[in-house]
Amino acid sequence: LSLLTTGGSGDLELNETEISAEALATTTISATGDLKINENLLSNTLLDLISDNDGLNVGNTNDGDLIIALGKVVDTQGNNLNIKANDIDLLGSLNTGAASLNVLVSDEGDIGLGNTSHDLNLSKGELSRIFTTDLTVGDTTTADIFVNDIETADTENISGMIYLKALNDGSKVTFEETESVFKTLDVSTNNGIIVQSNLTTEIGDLKLEADL
Repeated sequence: LSLLTTGGSGDLELNETEISAEALATTTISATGDLKINENLLSNTLLDLISDNDGLNVGNTNDGDLIIALGKVVDTQGNNLNIKANDIDLLGSLNTGAASLNVLVSDEGDIGLGNTSHDLNLSKGELSRIFTTDLTVGDTTTADIFVNDIETADTENISGMIYLKALNDGSKVTFEETESVFKTLDVSTNNGIIVQSNLTTEIGDLKLEADL
């Protein structure tokens, strides 16, 4: 099942929506402009949410952001959730239960976590409203990832591993000036890991691979 916009502003707005399609392996909701989730979105399939689907946010009237309205939830009911967006404005929450969440930036730009500002940014508050098992941020299309001032409470609803992957040519991960604390963390990059402050895992492993 696919919902797609390409013309005009390219925006797509969803109100109360429940996707119940047991015969479908994946549901894709895609917009050239902003993708706005105004009410609860429930899905019993693997769910792909894509905004700025052409990766050309600079040329559009809108930025191509994924916007989850205040107090609303995207709930995949135990299925994986894949997000690709210019940026994420998470006023509500994301819930995959026992499944995983994967986050990519649409224009192959930078990603920031915590008190930092980059192309796609997940603030401390936004991270705290993510309920998932494993969180993967980035892949082979991602430029640099920046992390600053992550506290245990910010990721307490992520029960498994957090993976940071900056695997594009020349990409790296930088832990900026304020200490970051995770439960568990796995970092892999193409071109180095820069640690400018204390980096700690409180429960599980800390794995760093800097030349993949």
